[in-house]
Amino acid sequence: MKSKFAVLVLAVLLPTSGADAQVASTAKATAARNQTLFIGPSSACLSLGKASLIISALTHRAGACCGDYKLEVTPFFFKSEKGKITMSVSESALARLAKGVPVEFAGKAVTNGTGETRAVTAKAVPASGDKGTVTFSFLVDAGKLVFNAPYRFGEK
Repeated sequence: MKSKFAVLVLAVLLPTSGADAQVASTAKATAARNQTLFIGPSSACLSLGKASLIISALTHRAGACCGDYKLEVTPFFFKSEKGKITMSVSESALARLAKGVPVEFAGKAVTNGTGETRAVTAKAVPASGDKGTVTFSFLVDAGKLVFNAPYRFGEK
């Protein structure tokens, strides 16, 4: 009796065709698009200080990932800023990322108050299905600030 039960359980749990696996794969990709992208804090060395970058959870809508950012510069606190960050990320780019393929994207950071706009580029390199590392490059007056941070997809 136990062996019949085990066979029944395996028959129910294991996909029987490639179509079932494709449906499961499509469902997983759709779920990844509906999740939030979390970016870990990171920092970059400056000639006389340090810049720290904190990005809020990014939500994907209308072909873009959007959220808030905070750039703290020590000891030059007057160079610190906060604002909104928007990165163009297509559905196909998210699908490639979910399949383990590195993805590059571009966007902008708009500073609160002054409205100054900075070009931002990023490259995400997956380590597993839902996490990896991302490199952000911000164009600033003195050149380029580069930050390396971990990322992960998760529920809101």
